Amino acid sequence: MAFTGGRGGRGGRGGRGGRGGRGGRGFDGGRGGRGGRSLDEIGGDTQVSAALAVAREGAIGYWQNPGPSSVPAHHTGNEPTNLRLWNEEVRHEILLGIILEDISFDASNTMAMVCVGNGKQLVRLERPSEQELSAQVDLVFGYSQLRLERLDEIATQLDDITSFMGSVVGLRPERHRYTLELLDIFLSATIAIEMRLKHHLAVRRPVEFAPQLQPVIDTPGHGAYPSGHATESFVVAYILNMLTGGNIIDPARTRQQLMRHAERIANNRVVAGVHFPVDNAAGMVLAASLAEYFRARCTGIPADEEGKQATPYQVVSRAFAMDDENFSKSDDFDYEHVETKFITQPEQTEQPESETPAEQQNQKGPDAAPEVITRETAEISVDPTLQWLWNKAAAEWG
Repeated sequence: MAFTGGRGGRGGRGGRGGRGGRGGRGFDGGRGGRGGRSLDEIGGDTQVSAALAVAREGAIGYWQNPGPSSVPAHHTGNEPTNLRLWNEEVRHEILLGIILEDISFDASNTMAMVCVGNGKQLVRLERPSEQELSAQVDLVFGYSQLRLERLDEIATQLDDITSFMGSVVGLRPERHRYTLELLDIFLSATIAIEMRLKHHLAVRRPVEFAPQLQPVIDTPGHGAYPSGHATESFVVAYILNMLTGGNIIDPARTRQQLMRHAERIANNRVVAGVHFPVDNAAGMVLAASLAEYFRARCTGIPADEEGKQATPYQVVSRAFAMDDENFSKSDDFDYEHVETKFITQPEQTEQPESETPAEQQNQKGPDAAPEVITRETAEISVDPTLQWLWNKAAAEWG
């Protein structure tokens, strides 16, 4: 598709764990890197600059200072509509900072979690043991038989996942520039969060368990769990479904196709030999929670009450761990199974306010299986600047 490619100097970073979701921004490539500015960016080549200087001399006449009365009034500070005055790079940095400012982390032993609002748990991931991962090596070896068939997909998805998701809904840069911009911000936030979890959990890659696996791409230089490609692919799938839900011909089948593409992108990383299936399952659980939180910051719509405004936001708090009941060490990754067991399971009782989730887990013991889903009240406010871009993106599908 025409809009694939790097985002100027920021493209090509896809190998950092699924950062390829940003490859869909290639339509505004050619803007140079984020370091030095090209001549095109500052007004043209030297011949054009020289021509402008000469033309000005011939046109300005006698110099007159117009005085302060001719200066337009200042824009009101911190107004969401000011975003339209800034270029896209500036909006990206502003909104990325806003969406991450309410995120915090907690960790204990083999557990890491993302917290939001007033320190409430959004998602908790338990690190698989070496024995559990070793049992999944057989699954990774089985997937290796698909390498020649999937090699083009694997290589493309190193730095572009958006094209695959965009093919489902007709995502086009000339029609959906704000949608692509919003996805870019969400993906940047997702990468920052997933890398923090990868750092703490420090899960080894499959090749470290079995040298015969020999991946067909470079093994990424960070932990395997959760899978970055799985997390980012499902974030894109969930967000596109939220934006397009009531404005396309067949919402149910569209969602199915988005989820299947995300699942295939995630599984292609297993085919390549750089991930275990459990990495993908954890990534999908993380993605579901992040997508709902992103929407809450932009719209205030709770995930379980579509269309109804609510304050404070009711956080859907999820946990993922390998266990015999929900996801065993012999399980392959299947998005419908993970969604049923870890994402849409009936809600359970709210956790006590007096203890953090980490403290509760420590009291239960390191081997205790966490509750899969709970709901907690967290003070998450809608940010008007994020809402401005969300509304622009939603209007592109309305």
